[in-house]
Amino acid sequence: MINRVILIGNVAREPEIRIDVNGNETITFFISVIKKYKNNNTVVYEFLVETTNVNAGKLNKGDLISLEGFLKQSKTRGVFIFAEKISRIMKGVKKEEVKRNVEEDGYIEPPEEDFEDDLPF
Repeated sequence: MINRVILIGNVAREPEIRIDVNGNETITFFISVIKKYKNNNTVVYEFLVETTNVNAGKLNKGDLISLEGFLKQSKTRGVFIFAEKISRIMKGVKKEEVKRNVEEDGYIEPPEEDFEDDLPF
C-alpha cells in the first residue's frame, strides 16, 4: 500500500512549535488547499500538518508552500499529514505555474531571478 501525500496550498495559521521531554522539536500548522470545479463551485480543504523540519517554523500565515509526506493517525489529533519535505514557493510564482511544473516534471521550478554577478571570474 502506498501512503504518499503531495499538496500545494497556503499556510492557514501561524505554525506552533512544541518541544517534547526528549528535546525534539515538533512543528504543527494547517495548510489550506482550494479546489475549483467546472460548475464554478469552490471548496476549501484544511489539513493539519505535523513535521520535525525546523524550517517549517519560519513559515508565516499565507505563505504558498508545497509539501510531501504521508498520512498518520493519532487518538488525540485524528488523521493528519506528517510532512517530510516542505518547500516555500517564491513570491511572484503563480499557482497555475507550480501545478503545471509538478504535473509535468514532478518538481517545483523556482522562477528565474536576475543576480548581479560580483565574482571576478
